[in-house]
Amino acid sequence: MSNLLKDASILLTPTAYDDGSMNAIKPENGDGDFTFSRGSAATRVNAQGLVENVQIISPELVLNGSFSQEGSELITNGDFATDSNWTLASGISYNSNGYIDFDGTQGNGQARNTPNITFVAGKTYKVVYEIKNYVSGTIKFRFQNGINTVGQQQSGDGVKTEYITCNDSSNNNFQFFNSSTFTGSIDNVSVKEVIGGYNKPRLDYSDSSCPSLLLEPTRTNLIAHSEDFSNSYWSKGGQGSAITTIVTDNYAISPDGTQNATRVQFDAVGTTNSDRSSLVRNFAFTTGQTYSISCWVKSTDGTNQVIQFRVAGVQVPEEQIATSEWQLYTATFTATATATDNFGMQVRGINSVNESDILIYGMQLEELSYTTSYIPTDGIIATRLQDECNNAGDSSTFNDSEGVLMAEISALANDGAFKFLSVSSGAYANSVRIGYFTTPNVIEFRVVDGGTPQTQPTHTLSNATTNNKVAGKYKQNDFALWVNGFKVDADTSGNTPSGLSELAFDDGNNSNNSSFYGNTKQLQYYDSALTDIELEELTSWESFIAMANAQNYTIK
Repeated sequence: MSNLLKDASILLTPTAYDDGSMNAIKPENGDGDFTFSRGSAATRVNAQGLVENVQIISPELVLNGSFSQEGSELITNGDFATDSNWTLASGISYNSNGYIDFDGTQGNGQARNTPNITFVAGKTYKVVYEIKNYVSGTIKFRFQNGINTVGQQQSGDGVKTEYITCNDSSNNNFQFFNSSTFTGSIDNVSVKEVIGGYNKPRLDYSDSSCPSLLLEPTRTNLIAHSEDFSNSYWSKGGQGSAITTIVTDNYAISPDGTQNATRVQFDAVGTTNSDRSSLVRNFAFTTGQTYSISCWVKSTDGTNQVIQFRVAGVQVPEEQIATSEWQLYTATFTATATATDNFGMQVRGINSVNESDILIYGMQLEELSYTTSYIPTDGIIATRLQDECNNAGDSSTFNDSEGVLMAEISALANDGAFKFLSVSSGAYANSVRIGYFTTPNVIEFRVVDGGTPQTQPTHTLSNATTNNKVAGKYKQNDFALWVNGFKVDADTSGNTPSGLSELAFDDGNNSNNSSFYGNTKQLQYYDSALTDIELEELTSWESFIAMANAQNYTIK
């Protein structure tokens, strides 16, 4: 039994990866590595519990020497205050600490990095800077020469991180400019190009200290400003006796680790349904379409605070409570009419408490019955493309006559959609697959030979969205489905498939219709049929963890 992990032909525990591949622990020669693609930016929750973009960033394009340097410098300057690469307009000066000070009187006065750098249209750039000694007003940055590419208005002390896509290749200098009598200081400037990571697998730590491979379908955040709630895009309401909602940008550290969380103060004042304090946006809803709204929320002062989502003009679901910890709050709603109505957050006079003081970050609206990972937006809606993870192994890896396919997986939702992973010939007609069936919480094991299913037992899980260890054994006239340490079904009649040549997160058809979307903590293939004792150990929790730790594999 102690050799189970060593005996695996393919062993994947999500730890090693490259841009474009998800690497298996076994075989060590790389034949079990998966080809991975997504083609767009995406976020995950990292090992520190922070929301982050999985991207590859270039060396510095613009650098202030106070900032820690990563990679080779394309612009070097030492001390900000003596850097000849920066020129300051009237009303802007260096202070004794080397910061640049805006005194609030210079209108559109600029602090400009003067060496020509070609900021390319369509390229995304990561801009980091720090506001210090903040007094009032807001500051922006831009790539400027011809058409401006402008970042968000920012205020309040703290490190600001923005991802911005350049809209004009003639842009060739970077500058801060004051558009609202900004009074304060700027320091620690860094501008880098996002040069990769669009095909980088996401090792997500949302549910534990051990990562899962997160695979999701294509989804769009229909909210154009997911973090800038002071923007006029968001309506700050005060109906009836309510006081107009107060929004304060960059008030606290957000779930991404920077000071860009927004404080929102609701006060309905009255006691009726018409007394409403709100932060909402109008949207064209379609009848019959299900929508999911989500947002990270935390109490401002640490005491419990009421939050209430509003979707398609309806308050959903029941009241939720913001605590002293950041949590992702969600709500779903199916529109009953095609109409333009609002969505967002509100507090009403008939709530149990008619006022609330919360911090928010990362508002998202999706045409979906469940929430997917955060898709940041900055002025336009954004789409995260589907994750695809396929093509591990070859014909020498797999055994047509017998074997075992095992996975520890959890579904994104009980949405009644096929979601499979499989060993196949590259087509469903000859395949071995396990995954979720069209009935919620049901797992299926199916073996297909020559286009005809030979066995297809199912089992009802207590909850498909939590981790379950599932294994399917195939051998001539000897099939079995094991779940969480128990044999839940067996079949003594049937043939095995031929031409098995690849392991993939789909149903064997190389199509996206039944691709596996969810979390995978481990995936194994064995080229021989294991015994019942071995299958019990493979799919049970305590014994398998002890065995894995003894073999020094990263499985928890």
